[in-house]
Amino acid sequence: MDDFRIILSLIGLFVLGVVVFVSYRYRHQEEIKQRRSRFRQRYNAQKNDDTKSNLLINDPEIALEPTSIDVDEREALLEVQTEQQQPESEEVAVVPEPDVSTRPSRNDEAEPVVDQGDEQEITAEALSDSTLVIDFGAELLGDEPVDGATLVSLYGQNEYLLDKPHRLMGRQLPDGQWRTIDTTNPAGEYSNLAISVQLADSNGPMNDSALTRFSMLVLRLSESLDRKFRFSAELAQAEALAIALDQFLRQFDTIAILHVIARTPEGFSGHLIDDLLHRRGLILGDRNIYEHPAAKKGHPPLYSIANKIKPGTFDVNQMQKIRTHGLTLFMKMPLVLDPIAAFSEMAATAEVIAETLHGKLIDQQKSQISTAGINAIKDEIGKLADQMREAGMEPGGSDAIRLFS
Repeated sequence: MDDFRIILSLIGLFVLGVVVFVSYRYRHQEEIKQRRSRFRQRYNAQKNDDTKSNLLINDPEIALEPTSIDVDEREALLEVQTEQQQPESEEVAVVPEPDVSTRPSRNDEAEPVVDQGDEQEITAEALSDSTLVIDFGAELLGDEPVDGATLVSLYGQNEYLLDKPHRLMGRQLPDGQWRTIDTTNPAGEYSNLAISVQLADSNGPMNDSALTRFSMLVLRLSESLDRKFRFSAELAQAEALAIALDQFLRQFDTIAILHVIARTPEGFSGHLIDDLLHRRGLILGDRNIYEHPAAKKGHPPLYSIANKIKPGTFDVNQMQKIRTHGLTLFMKMPLVLDPIAAFSEMAATAEVIAETLHGKLIDQQKSQISTAGINAIKDEIGKLADQMREAGMEPGGSDAIRLFS
């Protein structure tokens, strides 16, 4: 009988617990709905009044008025922004960039083409309605200075949320100048802070999920540092900008490729290749391929030369012994200041190699390429470079190097 009473008591306690839990969940959900409703009204009212800024695109000096959002309201921010109607976008086919480390063997040779990455064209007219935007950002505003080490520690704890290039900036005290904060060696104190993330790279654009993760990082820092914040655009707008930037990348991510192959089975001698390429101004770089340095220090090479035998590299300690059946010359158009001049120099080097080492230039049908074929590639490169400038970006400029490297 006592056991029966104990069982009934346990059942009663379980039922009571379920009732209490359901009641609590119902009240909690109602509170969340009310909080979201209040925040939605406040957010939309402020959105209509605010002047959007270009913060973190090029000029972090642009002043932003603080957005007063308390801790409870922060919880509703992502829901409010992600409820905005998302823009429709066309699916863009991905054509991967050739990998120098996996150059084809004799039986699997790459074809000498100008690789344009995508057939869908974005004209200058299509981009003229809005400036090409590279970054999505947020500013954290506060009166109290933040120690650089503390800031970097908090940032590092949440950096895993980002899978695109990103940077942390601050208005350093006492001079008040905006500076990129070195996360490996932070120094000094900062007043206003700014975070930016690149909207697209070679792996594609930021999608809704990636933008939401970035917003989470901003919200966490805002709460930890007790600072007000403002994003440079709404999430829906940022996603549309990311798609536009991704299409731009695909149109202009262009590689010009030429091949020089040996006429005899013995192939080219490594020490003759090394001697000839050094006389043409090329050096064996860190990637173990030959590179022609750019005239401007710190810029990517004008063009590179790889071994046609996998994995496409040269062993500096074996150049006296190796032989190869061919060389691949390639140039990434967006990374050079004068693409036509760079390609002309590359083509001239290819012709010197063919003449000196008794090889031949081949086209995509593995037939010898003519002067007319070289000029046709040059014309195509010139047109693409002009279109890129018309779209608002200079080949070989700092923005182009950021996007296409």
